[in-house]
Amino acid sequence: MCLCPIIDNSQALRNIIKESKAQPTHKGAADILQGDVAEHLDNISQKWHKISKEIYDDRMSRRSKN
Repeated sequence: MCLCPIIDNSQALRNIIKESKAQPTHKGAADILQGDVAEHLDNISQKWHKISKEIYDDRMSRRSKN
């Protein structure tokens, strides 16, 4: 349940950019990959991953009981 590589899985975005050798298209675009913005996105991503895993696990356990 980590669909968006910018917010839900910020490391995936960095991996995609590194693998594809993508370049920023405008001033400030690289800011989401480093520094304070990247750290903030990483924190949000980690928190959401924990929450979404609990939701996913709950739904899967309910599904297996039916």
